[in-house]
Amino acid sequence: MRALILSVALLSIAACNKNKGKCEAYADWSMKCEKDGALSGDEKDQVKTMVTGMCLAAFEGEYAGATGDSRKMMEEMYENLKKGASCAESVKSCDEFKKCEDLVKK
Repeated sequence: MRALILSVALLSIAACNKNKGKCEAYADWSMKCEKDGALSGDEKDQVKTMVTGMCLAAFEGEYAGATGDSRKMMEEMYENLKKGASCAESVKSCDEFKKCEDLVKK
């Protein structure tokens, strides 16, 4: 049930957000540069939608009622998503995108 609520919240945030282009670019590059090829077409689409929604939630500060350790974990994840999306907005290759991912890991 919590996953359903979170999914609805993420989708509603995705509908109108000034960071939508930035988050879509981040999700696009994430999928383009994915190396292991473990995801099929539908799975890639679902993951791309989820990554975009999580990114938008990060910029909006949407925590779906999370508290305590769960909220702290989400805050850390959101900071990384915002850094990665801001960097990925202007990349032109997977090599450049990898540098964004490396920046987030620091």
